Amino acid sequence: MENLPHAAPKSMLSSPSRSQEIKVPFGERDGRLYPPGHVERGLGCRCTCPECGADLVAKRSSRGLAFFAHHDRTECIGGYETALHRMAKQIIDDAKAVSLPEYSVRVQVTSPEGITLAGSAYFQPHYTAIHDVRQESRIERWVPDITARLKTRATIFIEIYVSHAVDGDKPEKLDNLFEIDLSTLTEDTVSDLEKLKEAVLPESVMPASTLSLSPSASIF
Repeated sequence: MENLPHAAPKSMLSSPSRSQEIKVPFGERDGRLYPPGHVERGLGCRCTCPECGADLVAKRSSRGLAFFAHHDRTECIGGYETALHRMAKQIIDDAKAVSLPEYSVRVQVTSPEGITLAGSAYFQPHYTAIHDVRQESRIERWVPDITARLKTRATIFIEIYVSHAVDGDKPEKLDNLFEIDLSTLTEDTVSDLEKLKEAVLPESVMPASTLSLSPSASIF
C-alpha cells in the first residue's frame, strides 16, 4: 500500500469558537479520559487535567453544557488540545477500527505464459478493523500518534490533527501515514461523545475498490 493521503472528515466545516467555554473537554482518571457529563459534579469527579495534572472540577455552563475547570489554579494553555488529542486516540484504541482514506496499491502479476501485467488497485474510503494498536510508539526518529496493523498485515500510522498538522519529512518517510483532522470541530461536537466518535471514526463510508491492470510497459 502506498502512502495514504491526509484524511479529514468532510462534514466538519465550521471553525470552533476560540472563546469556548470548554477549556478541558475530558478529565483523566485512572489512566482513562472521561467527559464531564459522565462523572460526578464538583471535585467528586476525581479527575485531573491531561495536560498539567491539576485537579479538575466538573461544572455546567450557562448554556447547560458540562465542562471541566481547574481547581484552585488558572486554566492551562494546552488543556483543550491535549485532552481532545488523547480522547481521539482512546476512541480509536477502544474501537480497534479506523476509517481509511482513499488510497492505491501497486500490483504486478505474471501469467503462466510469462506475460507481466502491472497497475494499481484503488480503494475508496472505508471503515475497517485494526489490531496491534500502539500509541506513541517510536519508529526510528518519528513517534506517530497511533501505529496499528490491518488484516492484510500492513502497518499504518495515524496522526491526530487538533492544532498542529503533520509537517516536515514525517509523511514522506513513514509509508501508510494519514491524518485525522479535528481542527475545525465545534464545541457541541466535542462535548457530545457520540458525535465526537463519529467525527473520529465515521462509519458512513462503505468498502469498495476497483482494479485496473495493463501490460507493465505501458504503465511504468
